[in-house]
This record gives sequence, structure tokens and C-alpha cells, in this order.
Amino acid sequence: MKNTAIGLSLVVFIQAACFSVELTETKYNAYLHFLLGEISIRQNDFSRAQYELEQTIKLDRSAVNAYKDLIYIYLQSGKLEEARLLARTLKNLSDNANTKLFLGGYYVFAGDTASAVAQYEDVLKNDSDNSECLVILAGIYSETNPEKSISYWDRYISLNPDSAEAYYRKSAVLRKLKRPEEAKSALEKAVEVQPSDLLSRITLADIYQNEENYARAAKELDECTEFDKGNYSLYIRAGELYTLAKDYDNAKKVFERALAQPQGNKNPILYFWLALLYENDKDWENARLYIEKSIELKPDTASFIKLGYYYTQMNSVEKALKVLTKASSLDPKNAEVNFFLGLGYIDMGKTGKAEKCLLKAVNLNPEMADAHYYLATLYEQSGKFKKALPHLRKVIELNPKNAVALNFLGYAMADRGINIDEAEGLIEKALELDPGNAAYTDSLGWVYYKQGKYAEAKKEIEKASRDLKDPVITEHLGDVEKALGNTESALKLYKRVLFLDPGNKVVKKKLKQLEK
Repeated sequence: MKNTAIGLSLVVFIQAACFSVELTETKYNAYLHFLLGEISIRQNDFSRAQYELEQTIKLDRSAVNAYKDLIYIYLQSGKLEEARLLARTLKNLSDNANTKLFLGGYYVFAGDTASAVAQYEDVLKNDSDNSECLVILAGIYSETNPEKSISYWDRYISLNPDSAEAYYRKSAVLRKLKRPEEAKSALEKAVEVQPSDLLSRITLADIYQNEENYARAAKELDECTEFDKGNYSLYIRAGELYTLAKDYDNAKKVFERALAQPQGNKNPILYFWLALLYENDKDWENARLYIEKSIELKPDTASFIKLGYYYTQMNSVEKALKVLTKASSLDPKNAEVNFFLGLGYIDMGKTGKAEKCLLKAVNLNPEMADAHYYLATLYEQSGKFKKALPHLRKVIELNPKNAVALNFLGYAMADRGINIDEAEGLIEKALELDPGNAAYTDSLGWVYYKQGKYAEAKKEIEKASRDLKDPVITEHLGDVEKALGNTESALKLYKRVLFLDPGNKVVKKKLKQLEK
């Protein structure tokens, strides 16, 4: 440090000696203070620099460079009023372009945008290609007059055609003006002149994503990974977007490339996404392998639920229950875990445990429509329709357009001969939502049968039977024919039911009664 100071001091005195012939003693002393101030700035001794520069302008009121340096020091030390007064003096003292550029910068810092603009516009009057002024004014107008800003960005870009930043900043103004196509073009140009410009690529991807052009968005982010190989968020987002674009092969490739990076095999999200992609392929074994890798790194509830689901699809219900039980021990108040446990117990025929888990699920999350639905199914199939009823009504309350639930409730009430008019309305709503559904058409016919409208019932059920070969529909048609007095037709239909469902005791009884 001492050697540097000596060297700088030597320069000072040599320069001072060179000018001593021309300068008066006052000017000489002013210049000496100025040089000592410059040395102090270089040594980061701003207190000393301030003193020396203040001495300079006391001795020489025309020392423009001293004013500039002193304004800078005042700003750095928070002496804003002193800086303002000096700037006003400097403005009256010097009218050249360099001073105007300096004052423009000062006014920007001080928040006096109008004065800053005036200084920069003055410079452009004599130097229309001044890039510094153009880019600063373009930036200022971006906030105050976006439309005007575009012309300044265009002028700047014509002088600096390889400035990716300029294209990016122009695109930001175009987005503000709601001109997305032009904004895209500017961003594409930024990427063209600087392929490694990640900010422009990511912004371009955002625009494509908002347009639901997921393939283009994914491609931009995918290319970003070539320039920032360790940024896993880029891989993950690119993979998500490829998935939204239904380009599952490229989605897999992105995640597999991410796994191949030095720390990739420590990222559970990558394994989780690959599990989802193999799930989409119904490749349950690979889905299981990847989700297990994810669990090794991050044993969270969502991953355990997925693993349980994969085991279910692989017909390993016991393994699924084991996994879900573990998930429940980690997060006992998780409604989704209890829901899937309930489904597992239904598959195992353990209705008591299934009921307990499904009840817990709806208590934890009363808005879980699927849990209400399966609980209603469980109760209805076990002859507890009164218990099923409130859960079915809850499903419809949560989703009035759930055609399956509308038909379920309508048919269940009609079959029991209760609330027939309500049942008819529910089934008609289901058919409005899904007009070609044969099961719903049969339900409507069954309502008519229960209302004694046998001709209407026959018409609907015959239509359903043409679209769906189902023993229940065939039995319904047999019942209608019997009610209409068409015994031979009823006999044929009941026999057809037994051919499809040989163990149907109810139909055997009906057949026996007709054959007497």
C-alpha cells in the first residue's frame, strides 16, 4: 500500500510541476488539492478526498471534474442537499456533453426524471447516435412513456444490433403494451444474437406457456439446460411442460439427463416425475422403481400414496396396504392416505376396516367427494341405504355435474320405490350430462316401470339393451314384458339373464314362477 501511495504522489508532483509555469499560485494549489483528492478516492479514503476536493473548488470555482467527484462523494455519504447545490452550480458552469451526461446520471439517482431527460435529450440534439443517452432514455421512457420508449430502443438496437439485453428490455416494454407477438420476436432475436441468454429464453418460455404452446415453452427451457447444466429447476420445468404437451418421450429424456448430472441422483423430484411418466405408460414396474428411489431420498406422504397405487395396479394389494399404513403412521391426519387405505380394504373384502378408513377420510376432509362416493357404495352394497343416502347427496352437493352420482342416487331410490319423482329428475340430469349412456337410459326406464308406465319403460330399456349387453338391463326388460303380460318374451329374457349370470337366484325364482 505504501509503495502505491508513493507512486501516485510522484505522479501528482510531476504533473503539478509541468503545469506550474502556466498556473497562478491559486490555480496551482487548487490543482494540487484535486490530485490529492483523486489519490484519496483511489485509496478509498473518502473523508480525505472530500476535504481535498472541497479545497479545490474553494480555490477554483471552475474545476468541473472536482465538482463531479465531490457530488459523487456527497451522494455516497448521504449528503443529498450538498450534492443538489453542487449539481446546480455545475449545470451553470459547464455546458458540454460530458457534463450533461454526468448531470443526467445525477438526476436519475436523485429521482428527478424530468431534469434527467432534459439533459440526455440535449446531448442527442448534437449527437443523435449517442448510445449511452439512447439506452438511458429508453429505460426512463419504459416507465413513463412506453410507446415512446420503443422508438428509442429501436434507435439503440440499430447502433448495437448484437445487444441481447436491448432486445430483452424492448420485449418487456412490448409486453407492458400488450403486444405479445412483437415481444416474442424481440426475445427470439435476443436468443439469436446470444444463445446463452437464459433470461430471454425463460421469458420466452413463459409467454409460450401462457399461450398454452407447451411444446415451444418446453423446448426453450430444455435448451437452457445446455448452458446451465446444474440448474435442476430448469430440467424439472422443461419436463413438466413436455408432459403438458403430451411429449412424454422428451419429458423422460430431460429428467434422465438431469439424473446424469453430478448431483442429479440426489434429487427426489426427478425420480418422482419419472415415476409419473412411467405411470402414464402403465409401466407399473418402472413406476414403482422410480418412486421407491424418490422415497429413499424424501419419504413423503405423496410418494407413499403413489407407491401404494402402483402395487394395487400390480395386483399386490397387501403390499399396497403395507405401504399406505406406513404413510398413515407418518401423517395420520392425511385424508388422502385414509381414502386409499379404504379402497385397499374394499379390494381385500375387509368392509369394516374400509368403512373406518373412509369415515376418517371424510371427517378429515368433508369436501373429498370420492371418499363420500365409495362410502355410499360400501353402505348401499351392504344393504345400509339409509347410511349411503347422505354421502351420495354430499357428492352431488360438491359436484352437481357428477353424472355417475346422479344416476347412482336416482336408480337406488327408484329401485327401492322411494322418492320416485326426485329419482326421475336426478336420472334426467345424468342423461343431459351423458346422453348416450346406456346404464342411465336403463335407469330412466326403471323409474317409468316403478311409476307403472310400462310402455315408456319398455322403450327406454330396449334402447339401453341394444347399446349394452348387461344381465341387469336384460332382467329389467323381462320384468317390463311380464308387467305388460308378454309372458313368452319375459321367459326368453330371464333365460338370457341366466345364460349371462348362471348364479342369479332372483331371476331363477322369477323364471320358476312364470313356468308354473
